[in-house]
Amino acid sequence: RFRNSSNIGLVCGAASGKPACLDFDAAELWQPFLDTLESVSQDLHGRLTVWQKTPSGGYHLLYRVSGEVGGSEDLAKTATGEVAIETRGAGGQFIIAPSRAVRGHGKDTDAKPHPDPLHGDLAHLPTITVAERDLLHRIAKSFDETGHQKQGQEHQHQGGTRASGATGDRPGDRFNQETDWNELLVCYGWHFL
Repeated sequence: RFRNSSNIGLVCGAASGKPACLDFDAAELWQPFLDTLESVSQDLHGRLTVWQKTPSGGYHLLYRVSGEVGGSEDLAKTATGEVAIETRGAGGQFIIAPSRAVRGHGKDTDAKPHPDPLHGDLAHLPTITVAERDLLHRIAKSFDETGHQKQGQEHQHQGGTRASGATGDRPGDRFNQETDWNELLVCYGWHFL
């Protein structure tokens, strides 16, 4: 049994068998993220069964990566620049239940029990591939509000844009470099706003 402010931290990366975590500081994005994941990959959604609610009200989604875990990074921020979703990767760690979250200092210290037990089995974290990890990260990045504002500004002054980020010579890269998405989608009945 843990007393006072004793905590357990799970170290991420190769040092501990390649666990990693998606940390949802913005709790309101948890369900939309899961819904999006399910619509994109029901298989991956069904395998990600280990998670916990955090003392601050957010969520941790835990998994193991079969390849390189990658480092910790901010994936999505709110319009005001606060971190909404981030990773805990190689070199990172996070507190897991049955830890007690400690807030404040000195006589104002408030040790609250972890609000929820860990859902799933930490000894049997689901293992995902690097490609599946990247998919999780891309979905999380789609919730970034700061990127949406920049993208909207690009569309306003150009009236359309070519796909960005394509630098290779694969057929899909060339398609992305040469395609104006506004023109393409208008042919199929879409309207640019």
